[in-house]
Amino acid sequence: MKNSMFDHAKKEKLTEEELLRILDKNHRQAITLNTKLNQLKQLSIEVPTIVYYQEEKNQEEKRIEKDEDPEEIYSFEDEINFYYVNLQGASKQEIKNLLPSKRNPNYQNILLRLKLESIKNLRSIKELEEEFSDLGIDELKEIKEVVEKEYTRIHIIDEKLFQKDEKKEEKVTNKLVFVPMLSGNIRVLDELANIPQEYYESFLSLFSSIQNGSFKNVKYFGSTNSKIAGISEVRDLGSDTRVVFDRIGKDTYAIITAFIKKTQKSKGYKDQLTRKIAGYKSIRSEIKENLHNEDYLLEQQYYQQELWKMLENTPKEKEGKNLCKKK
Repeated sequence: MKNSMFDHAKKEKLTEEELLRILDKNHRQAITLNTKLNQLKQLSIEVPTIVYYQEEKNQEEKRIEKDEDPEEIYSFEDEINFYYVNLQGASKQEIKNLLPSKRNPNYQNILLRLKLESIKNLRSIKELEEEFSDLGIDELKEIKEVVEKEYTRIHIIDEKLFQKDEKKEEKVTNKLVFVPMLSGNIRVLDELANIPQEYYESFLSLFSSIQNGSFKNVKYFGSTNSKIAGISEVRDLGSDTRVVFDRIGKDTYAIITAFIKKTQKSKGYKDQLTRKIAGYKSIRSEIKENLHNEDYLLEQQYYQQELWKMLENTPKEKEGKNLCKKK
């Protein structure tokens, strides 16, 4: 698209440094754009929401008009936020598990952008040290730990970016646990039973993306709404299917709810989602405690088997199902 405010790049023609520069510029442009859109909304001026996202083989700018709030529509920034937040405080092994899988069409750009964030953090730390030369021993120790973590992230990201042998990438198979309702029934199984089967292929791709680490069109709910903050969702942009989940372990994700967004009015959708997440948060600690309970984990594998069985009418992504019969 001509006269774009966003830069585009072709991997074979640019160095990593140039790609980082472009991603940094695009990030700043996206922030400016979203700020302006929000200001216009506050003035009650109706404007189309502009969203930029990348496709598997190329990066194209696409203008999408939707009757939704800007923060509810997919953007590259949503993906970055999901990975960046989850990487905070992560150990070396956890970083390897948390970084995107090559199945993610934005794989390279996500890695480059995360590397850019670490570089920017290191620059900020250096500026801080130069500005405050009288830092105490404890403060210097804390800074050293942060610096080491940032360099560790950069090193692991570089390993993935420059990995030539495709077979060397470790296969990701995340564990899924399923949040129950007050009745004891598993919520997503009940929800899917009431959804037309024409959407099952879409839902299968979403659940598979959580399990294989590609996290399709992922979004992390930030602090703008404290009731749902800290939770994430994956989305199919074509069918508007959603799966809401939470990371509760190194490689374990709690499945909270699944639904079709376009079949629900905005206000009703938000209220229902808030109630379901509140219900999950009230038992989150109990679920985490059970992650060391073998019987509980076997039961979760059974629910997972039931989920795949329900969706197998259109099984496009069968990889990594790791099924286990209930004993």
